[in-house]
Amino acid sequence: MKKRIISFISAISLSLALSNTFMASADDMTVKGDVNADGRFTIADAVTFHKWLLAVPNAELANWKAADFNDDGTVDIFDFCILRQELIEKYELNTDEKEADNTNIIKPGAVYTSLNVSYEEAKERFGYDIVKCIHNDFCGYKVGIVSQYGKIDSKEAFCWNITYEFTNGQIYIQDQERSAGKLANQGIEQYEYKGRVFVTEESYDNEHTIIGYYPTDMGGLAYRAEFDRSVDVFEIMDMIIAVEL
Repeated sequence: MKKRIISFISAISLSLALSNTFMASADDMTVKGDVNADGRFTIADAVTFHKWLLAVPNAELANWKAADFNDDGTVDIFDFCILRQELIEKYELNTDEKEADNTNIIKPGAVYTSLNVSYEEAKERFGYDIVKCIHNDFCGYKVGIVSQYGKIDSKEAFCWNITYEFTNGQIYIQDQERSAGKLANQGIEQYEYKGRVFVTEESYDNEHTIIGYYPTDMGGLAYRAEFDRSVDVFEIMDMIIAVEL
């Protein structure tokens, strides 16, 4: 039974988990990981979370805060990686089939590491000749490295995205081919602006504006910006255009 559970969780891999994201609410929750709000943390929560990440129609997280495993106020693929690890450890620790020899216990695999980098290192790690930002509110570059066991300089590690950090928000660019899929671009409103189509996406804390820009229908680079509500929508779109590759 334990092996079937671990195999199932492992099958819900990072390469399939697309970058659907929302801001978690501040409500208290009773059980960490209980995203379907049935009072328990089980495999069913992993299935629900996975479907939501893939933007499956009608897939919902009934308990937003329970999914925010790293307590950064945002629910995304990185929380799913932690949820997966927690489930594996949970069933390892609560099964009568557990081996006496712990050397075979599965350890967490995919680890996401966010690094503050220079412009030159950002270009090198992301693999694109990125635009150098000169905006007044610009703070710096970050790259997101996905690796096994946190070994960011190993041959298997890859740069999943690059983030432009600003005083009141951020813009990140993701190579969708590296995530074996495409970002969900189901916006609540569309803007045709300067020959491009942008979508506004729902913010669950009502304090941020989230805008996505997906130049191609399948694959390629995807852009998503998240800024304080005080920032004008058209200013955000201009900032995205300014860093477009």
